[in-house]
Amino acid sequence: MVSGIVFLDKPQGWTSRRAVNEVARLFGGSGRPRLKAGHAGTLDPMATGVLAIALGEATKTVPYAMDAEKTYRFTAEWGTGTDSDDAEGKVIATSDVRPAREAIEAAIPALTGEISQIPPIYSAIKVQGERAYDLAREGEAVELQPRTIQIHEARLVEIAHQAGEGRDVGGAARGAPGQAQLADDVAGSQADGRRAFSRPCPAHLQPASRHD
Repeated sequence: MVSGIVFLDKPQGWTSRRAVNEVARLFGGSGRPRLKAGHAGTLDPMATGVLAIALGEATKTVPYAMDAEKTYRFTAEWGTGTDSDDAEGKVIATSDVRPAREAIEAAIPALTGEISQIPPIYSAIKVQGERAYDLAREGEAVELQPRTIQIHEARLVEIAHQAGEGRDVGGAARGAPGQAQLADDVAGSQADGRRAFSRPCPAHLQPASRHD
């Protein structure tokens, strides 16, 4: 029987559910009962990085791990705003304005601490039993309520200019480019994202082990 936590570096293009199924298949083996498995926090298909997958008895820790501390590194691409705040969404705003480093750094403090955040409509949050992203893709109007979240730190790592477009790497969550209080004529969205760290369970829990 397998029981424990697997930390998977999820590749781009995989849903979190596919990642769970692949890991469960790998550890379950053929001719065995289906291995119980679940993850401690959804990663969008376009995102990469640490996905904590609980197996066997460790799935009991998932409800406690959902609110665990996580660290993200993302690229914000200025000039295009989308309805999903990432590269997969429909373009709803464009701008030739590129905020200066000073303007970005001045806006960052407003994204830290305990803040109220409205999740993107293309999120895994359930609305009357349905995933918000499923409803949004079907063209239905989705209204999500603000949520109180805690961001311990956010910082600008570097600025790289490609084909005249500024790309800025920071450490927060999707939605930050659109929610930062920059000039009204600035448009931005997340070009890519990576979860760099996840602490999903108490330190005394042991790594996944296999007992035949």
